Amino acid sequence: EDYKDIKPLKNLLEIKGNPWYLLKYVFGVLAVILITLLILFFLKRRKAKAEAAPKRLLSPLEELEVRIKELYQQSLFEKGKMKFFFIELTVILKQFLHRNYQFNAEDFTTYETLYDLKKRESEVSLLNNLEYLFSISDLVKFAKYIPEEDALKELAKKIEDTIGIYKVRAATALEQMQKEKVSWKE
Repeated sequence: EDYKDIKPLKNLLEIKGNPWYLLKYVFGVLAVILITLLILFFLKRRKAKAEAAPKRLLSPLEELEVRIKELYQQSLFEKGKMKFFFIELTVILKQFLHRNYQFNAEDFTTYETLYDLKKRESEVSLLNNLEYLFSISDLVKFAKYIPEEDALKELAKKIEDTIGIYKVRAATALEQMQKEKVSWKE
């Protein structure tokens, strides 16, 4: 008796037509989209393969020079991003030390880096230059030190001196290798 207000369901209406009529258009559109995506995927993949041609691996010294030039070309001092400059400088120097001396300088603090470097390097002027570079970088990064114009000139001079020392060392090693090659052929 409680269900007297509920009316019985109406009979289902018969819909005439073929569902495949509409589905063939849906499948056609999906096929066109799929083919377009596949073409784009293969073109991008082919372009990536062309770009992935092996580049000449730079020596640690060449990479250091290139990255320092790129860093100075960003004109971060003029933009007021001095802290970012010194963060990048530290990363560049530590990656160079990692490649050149085969120790994990990227994970070390400045103190640990210099301590480990002193074990591997005997040239005092090189150690002093790197210690200055890391010290001024730490001051800017952590103590909010803003170096004056003279300090920035000194920084550039220390970088040039450091690269110069490594260049002389590389030239000497190359000469020695050539002498050994000549003596070996005789």
